[in-house]
Amino acid sequence: MYILSQKDKAFKMKIRHFVDTEVIPVADSLTHSGAFPAELFQRCGEAGFLDFLYEAPKQQTDSALYTAIFLEEISRGLASLGLVFSPQFQGSTLLAHADESLKSVLMPDVLRGKILLAYAVDEEKSGTAMWNLEMTAQRVDDHWILNGKKCWITNAGVADGYIVLARTSAESFKRSLSFFYVKKDDPGLFIDQVIPMTGLVNSPMGHIELKNCHIPENRLIGEENAGYSLMKRTYNQGRWGIAAVATGIIQRALELAQGYIKEKKQGERLLSSNQGIFFEAGHIYSMLQVLRSLTYHTASLFQLHMPVNAECAAAKIMAVEYSAKACRISQCLQGAYGLSRQAEISRLIQDALMLEDAGGSTNASRMSLGAIVIDGAPEGYMF
Repeated sequence: MYILSQKDKAFKMKIRHFVDTEVIPVADSLTHSGAFPAELFQRCGEAGFLDFLYEAPKQQTDSALYTAIFLEEISRGLASLGLVFSPQFQGSTLLAHADESLKSVLMPDVLRGKILLAYAVDEEKSGTAMWNLEMTAQRVDDHWILNGKKCWITNAGVADGYIVLARTSAESFKRSLSFFYVKKDDPGLFIDQVIPMTGLVNSPMGHIELKNCHIPENRLIGEENAGYSLMKRTYNQGRWGIAAVATGIIQRALELAQGYIKEKKQGERLLSSNQGIFFEAGHIYSMLQVLRSLTYHTASLFQLHMPVNAECAAAKIMAVEYSAKACRISQCLQGAYGLSRQAEISRLIQDALMLEDAGGSTNASRMSLGAIVIDGAPEGYMF
């Protein structure tokens, strides 16, 4: 089991208190309205919850572990809000490689919740084959011109800035990709479609199109044609980020089950006196602790720039399987009430099912993990 330091625990409890007092009381109403949780997003920034990202950009920090802790605790209150923050952290990781003139302007507002980021990588025809991207970026004098479409973007339509991956050369496949920062009001950026989803309803999902979108030269993130390696790192970050969201969902599912079985009676006996109830509650707890430990461990390896592909893929796979199973068990433990649309567990189940494709498809994670296991881990790799 991953052991948190006292400093880590203090940060975790700080976020948990915020969730208990400001997120959970409004979670149901937000879900029913489907509204974007703009006020909660901004409150997190105002409260300084994101400061850990850039306290010391040139030194070793606990930013990845704290990201996992933050996403878990926020998602315990409202998983949609956790998903909203996932590209915020991916974007922040990428902006660390941006030109100082861009980074110095953006990051203070990113950390304060004044700028919401979106991570625009996927395209309809590319799937997991990033070398098939059709979005292009052409350098003309002192600016770039972007053309193409991106799909299934979290925060589409509400984001202030989009981190866009585009092809910058036709000479090679993997080595010809670059990241760019595109503002929501840049001429040529169009919100193609915002799509209502069955779960995580407060996290907008949609498509964008760039038509001769002109952006300044300094909006290039990192070096030209070096986007593939950056993409792989943030893709892994997205996988363990989803595992953190799932951990928060499972934690809440367990709390709901505990609250119900401790109060509900059958005749003169509390449900909590039934031995069969112990088995199911223990099962949820076991899944929770396994996924939490793997997620924290993976985030720590990620922070140390150690090989982490297998752990990220495993975390995503377990996140999908465990969150769905834990929510279903919690629902059964709550009897007929658990099946009502008023029950909070109903929202958690829909949110858990949405994790199948959030942060990349689970089958893609299975393919990645299978290849590592079958082909053998590289020297120095620890499973």
